[in-house]
Amino acid sequence: MQPTSLMPSETRVAPSDREVLQSYLDDIYDTPVLDTETQHDLFRGMEAAESELRDALAEIPATATAIVERWRERQARGLVTGALSRFHRDGHTTNLNERVDDGVGAIARRLAGLTRSAQARRSAARSRLARAVLEAEIALPILIEIQDELVDRKRALDRDARGTLSRAQEARARLTDQKNRFIRHN
Repeated sequence: MQPTSLMPSETRVAPSDREVLQSYLDDIYDTPVLDTETQHDLFRGMEAAESELRDALAEIPATATAIVERWRERQARGLVTGALSRFHRDGHTTNLNERVDDGVGAIARRLAGLTRSAQARRSAARSRLARAVLEAEIALPILIEIQDELVDRKRALDRDARGTLSRAQEARARLTDQKNRFIRHN
């Protein structure tokens, strides 16, 4: 018996837009829309998860290094550094280039100080570095990109950084779950 194949005269008929829409509506028919309180709970949960993700990534010095590398690369290529800001393209009237340059410049200075710090002062220097990373308010997609890079080279990180990276991964999973729940219901 010959394998089944389309004959030259046969063509596949793509589903019509109406059929695609009907299939989608059938799929979501039983999915209830979230009430206002549940929506607010999800938003608060997303904000908390994002904050925890930012905090955890800020504690890993390799995050600061990756941010500074991206900033320097943008400068070298003559690109807008404000694109690194979480406020980029949201109608913000502040000069984001200046804001990012100040914030990431502070990160670069803290990184330099961290490498020169004696072990006794290293913990305080790492805390100042983490605070500088948070204050720079880097865009979440850039931080997630950096997180993915850190996960890929997790073995090269020290034990504390690996534990903190795991905490960041858990926060990101919560953030993703809550966003998906919101999208699914609305």
